[in-house]
Amino acid sequence: MADFSQLTQDALGLPVEQRLLLAQRLWASLQPESDDVETNEVQEAVDEALRRAADLDSGRVQAIPHEQVMADARKSIRCA
Repeated sequence: MADFSQLTQDALGLPVEQRLLLAQRLWASLQPESDDVETNEVQEAVDEALRRAADLDSGRVQAIPHEQVMADARKSIRCA
């Protein structure tokens, strides 16, 4: 079995969609038996994340840098 560092490096090298699925499976493995509602909520969140990643990858939407979002938010609060 690979050591933790190698496993982490390999996982981080996966495409976004595969990392999301891996994260979901790891998270589910830590949870006691969850009900269907929680499972559906997690699946919906993963589906939304995949949709947003695809939108970014395709160029349909453009990301806004964190610094710009924070500057705009600070500006809005001061004006309110």
